[in-house]
Amino acid sequence: MTPSHDDLIEITVNLQERILFRPERTSMLIAITEWDSLLSRVKACKVSFRIRVAAYSFAFALGITAALSVIPMYFAQVPLWVLVAYGGVSLCGLVAGVILVIDGNAIARNQQTNIDDLVADMEKRRAPFSNPPPEPPEPEATLS
Repeated sequence: MTPSHDDLIEITVNLQERILFRPERTSMLIAITEWDSLLSRVKACKVSFRIRVAAYSFAFALGITAALSVIPMYFAQVPLWVLVAYGGVSLCGLVAGVILVIDGNAIARNQQTNIDDLVADMEKRRAPFSNPPPEPPEPEATLS
């Protein structure tokens, strides 16, 4: 049996409406997908364990200590390979420290950018629900 054009279909819609006389708080609707997106972005903004700080501190300490110990060893007439080894350790420590500082700064900038983007997105979603600022009164014209 196929419905014909003359058959009527009845659809019942129930609408609930709530009226607040003195709202104690203002709320806004947000889609679950948008909320989940914001939630995942907040989770991504966690501050990571600052192991790079410890690593570059150790690398700089190793490099500087090795570099400072080369001077007294030079005057103590140690074999040349020892001086070269200490120089290599010093150079490797300093280079590793610089690389870890640059990497740590890049990660910090990335995290700050993510946080700034999230705040801007949340402010954009909030803006339509903000009360517009009161317009300043127009100055009255005076006749002299």
